[in-house]
Amino acid sequence: MMADKLYKTKKVYVAVFLNKKPNEKLNIKVSIEHNDEEDIDVNKIRTLCKTLLGYELEPDIFINNKKDEVNEKLKNISETIAKEYDCFMLFFLGQIDHSKETDDQSLKFRFWDGSLPIDEIQNCVKKSSYMAGKPKIFVFQADDTRLLPTTVRTKAKPIDEKEEPEQKTKKVPTDADMLIITSTIPQLLANTQNERFLQYTGFVQEKTKGVQPSDLRGSFLIETFVETLLDKSNRNIDILTLTTKINGKIEDLSENVRKDERFDDEINQQILDKLELPLTTSTLTKLVVFKK
Repeated sequence: MMADKLYKTKKVYVAVFLNKKPNEKLNIKVSIEHNDEEDIDVNKIRTLCKTLLGYELEPDIFINNKKDEVNEKLKNISETIAKEYDCFMLFFLGQIDHSKETDDQSLKFRFWDGSLPIDEIQNCVKKSSYMAGKPKIFVFQADDTRLLPTTVRTKAKPIDEKEEPEQKTKKVPTDADMLIITSTIPQLLANTQNERFLQYTGFVQEKTKGVQPSDLRGSFLIETFVETLLDKSNRNIDILTLTTKINGKIEDLSENVRKDERFDDEINQQILDKLELPLTTSTLTKLVVFKK
């Protein structure tokens, strides 16, 4: 590849914003953790940093922030930290907030004291001269818990129209050099034999045609994102092109979930039919390729 077609990626800054606010209804956390502090997706991102980037990179991890704190941290990244880096990966792990509609139906990411539209989060780094011309990769794993099968839901009638997941509006960012990947498939769907999934949905642990491994797995997006970038056969392929491979893997994983015999009633199949592949928007002007 011609060097002028590639962004510089020698020094990559990685930050993870993790919202672990418990589900108010059932008083449990919806994320899957190795322990009280480390979400499985965070662990996957740590592996990505240390393996892909060729040095002991430790991501900055921000847990359970309020909206203003998120804005302040993004401001600090863009106005101070950004001076020293060529490329930025910003992960947001948590849930969407569907309690209030927005005029344009854009997705809102939930933080500890409320939510922010995803496009507003991106805008926090737009004015930074230190980020100008540098690739900025935003990855939103924003669980929509309405997409989880359940034994609690009344089976005699279809899903109420008001309860349907929001339509994701494809908003192309106005700032150049951005790649945004957003998935609303809940992390729990990657772990349907896990105790937390069983507690949340009311299902029992059974061996079915669609049974998944019992070991902990990251959300479909983070698991496949990390797996694809770490695949040595992909080392010379740019990240935008790789999003097609990522979506292909997620489509297969979603199909496996739909085959689970515990979810084969009409209402739960209606829910699972609403699973959508991650939405990718890009204003990158060059190729982002990570090599050791």
